[in-house]
Amino acid sequence: MSKTTIIRKIDELGRIVLPKDIRKTLNIHTGDLLELQTNQNILSITKYSSIQEIAYLLEILLNTFYLEYHIDGLLLAEEKIVKISSYSSIPKIEKKLKEAESIRVPIQREGKQIAEFILFTTETKYQEILKFLSLFLNKYLEEC
Repeated sequence: MSKTTIIRKIDELGRIVLPKDIRKTLNIHTGDLLELQTNQNILSITKYSSIQEIAYLLEILLNTFYLEYHIDGLLLAEEKIVKISSYSSIPKIEKKLKEAESIRVPIQREGKQIAEFILFTTETKYQEILKFLSLFLNKYLEEC
């Protein structure tokens, strides 16, 4: 992504407007949460993702699936790999994502899909486990 510089005035209420082109590029919509961070005189604005709240938990789940069942998996958000098992590698997972059959379960917040939990297996016994995990994670995110 190329660097973009735009100068904006702050209004009397302390607001600034994010230009439409930037919102479109970063996929920012009305109601999205933004994370603001300061470092000396630099203000950073990042699109906040609810997935950050559960990424560590999902890494433990992915590691457990790999160690116990020898099944790779990943967490996918906005078509980007967020988490994989620490026993796997990105190239291996990317190849499986293109070629291998999988079970996919959506993770939602406020009725909107924010990510997808994927296991590279077609065994039906894991479908029920994933369905339960999806319900659990969706409920957890509602409570946060």
